Amino acid sequence: MSGFPNLTLAASDVARALSFKRLYCCLACCRPTRLLPTTSVMGIALVLGLAAAVAAQDPFGGGAAGDSPFGGAADTASPFGGFGDAAPAEAAPAATTTSTASTTEEDPNPIIRLLRETPPQTPEGMAEGLTWVVRLKRWDEVRRLLDLVAAKQWDLPQLAKLASAGGEALWFRLSVDEAGLSEEQRQLLDSIVAAPATLAADPAWLDGWIEKLSHPQPGERRLAQLRLQEGGPAAISRLLERLFSNDANIDTGMLAGTIAEFGSTGRDALRAACLVKDPHRAARVYLGIAEIPGSDFSSEVAAGLQSTLLAPEHRAALAEVVQRRFTKVPAPAAIEEFLSVRFASRLEDYQQSRTTQPVVIEEPIWRPTADGTSVEQVKGPPEQRELEQLARLAAHRLNLTRTTTDDLVDGTAVILQRAYRVQPELQPANDQAAYLVDLGQPATNEASFWIRVFDRASELQMHGAAVRSIQKLSQAASGN
Repeated sequence: MSGFPNLTLAASDVARALSFKRLYCCLACCRPTRLLPTTSVMGIALVLGLAAAVAAQDPFGGGAAGDSPFGGAADTASPFGGFGDAAPAEAAPAATTTSTASTTEEDPNPIIRLLRETPPQTPEGMAEGLTWVVRLKRWDEVRRLLDLVAAKQWDLPQLAKLASAGGEALWFRLSVDEAGLSEEQRQLLDSIVAAPATLAADPAWLDGWIEKLSHPQPGERRLAQLRLQEGGPAAISRLLERLFSNDANIDTGMLAGTIAEFGSTGRDALRAACLVKDPHRAARVYLGIAEIPGSDFSSEVAAGLQSTLLAPEHRAALAEVVQRRFTKVPAPAAIEEFLSVRFASRLEDYQQSRTTQPVVIEEPIWRPTADGTSVEQVKGPPEQRELEQLARLAAHRLNLTRTTTDDLVDGTAVILQRAYRVQPELQPANDQAAYLVDLGQPATNEASFWIRVFDRASELQMHGAAVRSIQKLSQAASGN
């Protein structure tokens, strides 16, 4: 009895019906009830015979070898060719192109595949995608994403969002030569980096965030303050204009406090704004800085309480704010002594800055404009910045309701030194715009007063003040 009861078909029928794989599976599934040595020999012989028969037949079961697998004579003109035949020459380039495209799309990195399948659509998403490919140093993908940004043609606010979301470190890494950017891509990169500053200088953009300073939600007000800081000096100037004007929608304390949030440059701008010529504009600055917590503006607030520049009603309003915050308004004598101590300390700092090694780095300096209606930012060495701060204190002392002759001499010497640095000319300076205060007091009309100023300027080695005091002495002697 045969050990393969299931193999009852003829060899030719099995060869047509089964491939190598199916035949092997069929043999593997046969479970004989008894396996004799003769049976094994017969089974091996049968398998070998079937293999030879299968090798001689077409695998699609359609006739002798060499016939078309689709049931007819092989058509050499067919793009498919005969089974096992070489592809026609004209079909080879197409096959190569398909293989190259498939290799390009199937990147082994899952992040790259994800960015290709779902390209970023928002500035935040694009910044995240660029960050990933830069970390991977896939500069080819960096260039592809930058081309995608150029194709989207985002406006200035969207480019500013992209720049802020990416951060300075990302754009710095993209600026290196390793990225291999084209000229167009580098121009796009420059526009992205400059977008926040360009947008922040837009008056409409600044006014939109300034309006949110009156929002009832504290979080929205804080967000507006942070956004305005991106505007730099342009935002400070815009905030000061709103502070100067009679803006009833936004509290003066909020406007002044937002400017102070800019740090030392914001505080210097507020101190300079206290000395604009229009008393109504200056009064709003005094009232605004009086609401700021801390003691950064103690000198200015104290001077404002006794300033002859402000109208009596403005001084009374400022005293109410001081009374509410500190429960006590200082006496005029205490204010004079306080400013005298501050002036002496600042004078020492200025003299020290003149003896140190010159620094080539220029610092921002805020000072009143030539017409005295607003303030502007200029650049100058640290010594000139110290002089500007000293001159402000001198101006406050000269504006006090009670000023001694000695105080007037010291303050005038500093004011003249500052005027000479603003306009370094030997010609007499008749333009009062260079002076922070009006020097038309009765004492200044006497020649003896200007002699004292010259002596004090010479003692302090303020040569610019000495030159200006001689010019003033000549004018006083001639009666001009």
